[in-house]
Amino acid sequence: MTRKTINYVTGTDAWGFRIGSRNSFLMQAVEQGGKSKEEIRLEFQNKFPGSAGKSTFGVFFTDVIRPFGSASVSRCIRIESDERGRLHLDPERARVVKAVVAAGILAEVNALEGKCPNKNPQALDAIVEKFHAPRK
Repeated sequence: MTRKTINYVTGTDAWGFRIGSRNSFLMQAVEQGGKSKEEIRLEFQNKFPGSAGKSTFGVFFTDVIRPFGSASVSRCIRIESDERGRLHLDPERARVVKAVVAAGILAEVNALEGKCPNKNPQALDAIVEKFHAPRK
């Protein structure tokens, strides 16, 4: 078992992000709703000062809406905003995504050879189809 697999099995939230990670923090903030992107950004910067790399604030919001092509971030999660700019999730999409994560889609994506997002596209498509996961 790789370390990534062990973390997936023992220390992840309902979205498949490592508990305590920047991604988990951001997903929890979006799921709770009622805050603007700027309010979430300020909380993120206070919690993770000097954060850089793939899990930074801007990259998270770009990647999280992409399909299941990366077990690190992409989930094809629909983030919406109200007229005041407060973010919230599409509740039905959130339910579906959590269900396919719980069913093991991320473990199968992680088991593919290569690095995301350039893993075998046909194999990724087959996994997404198998789990009936959203693609757009």
